[in-house]
Order: sequence, then C-alpha cells, then structure tokens
Amino acid sequence: MSFEYGYAAQDIVNENRVTWPEIETVKQWNLNANVPILLDEQVVGFLLSCDRDVEFTKKTILDYFRRTYAQNLFNNRDIERPDLQLQLATLEYVAFPVKTEDGCAIIYHKLHDSISCKDRRWLCYHLP
Repeated sequence: MSFEYGYAAQDIVNENRVTWPEIETVKQWNLNANVPILLDEQVVGFLLSCDRDVEFTKKTILDYFRRTYAQNLFNNRDIERPDLQLQLATLEYVAFPVKTEDGCAIIYHKLHDSISCKDRRWLCYHLP
C-alpha cells in the first residue's frame, strides 16, 4: 500500500526548505540503521520537524521506530488489518486545510464510539 504525503520531496527542495545533500545524508544513514527504509518524503518530514538538524533527525527517527512498548504502532502498517479497520471506524481525524498564522496545523479528533476506548485498551495509547 502506498501513502500520499501531499507534497513531493523535490517541491520542498525547490522551496529551499531542505536540501538534497541533507536528504541523502539521512538516507545513507538509514541504509545501516535498524529502522525501515524511508521514502524521500518521509525523510523530508523528519528533517522539517527537526529544523534541518541532520543529527537530531537521525536521533528522532531512531526514537520514533524503536519504541519497544508500542511496536505495533510503527510496524506492519497494513491499513487493511482488522484492528486498524476498527480504529478507522471508531476514530475520526481531520486536518484543517489552512494553517494558523504562526504555521501550526490544526487537527480535529472525534471519537465515534466512546465505549470502544474502555473495551479495547489498545485504542488508547499514551505516548510520552
């Protein structure tokens, strides 16, 4: 299954928000790191979230994928899995199309079935 990111890495490079050398540095490191191989767009997302600090980006990627208490959040991301289908039917997220004046994204969250959270504890992860 492929995911759409709403942007292409080249577009972000063209906007001078990241550089190809930064992307390639992270991708080279990614080949030997014990994490899944990332797409260019994923690397761009990590770089942007880390203010283009390549070393901090690497640490963030490791932290993101090495959460031992919640591996099922980061691995086997097949959206057709029955447990993920239940989550999609129970939870609703909507990202507003326009960011705030200070560049923040607004995400609205709605729980369709409040009983599910009590009955199915896996729906209620608490990440630090």
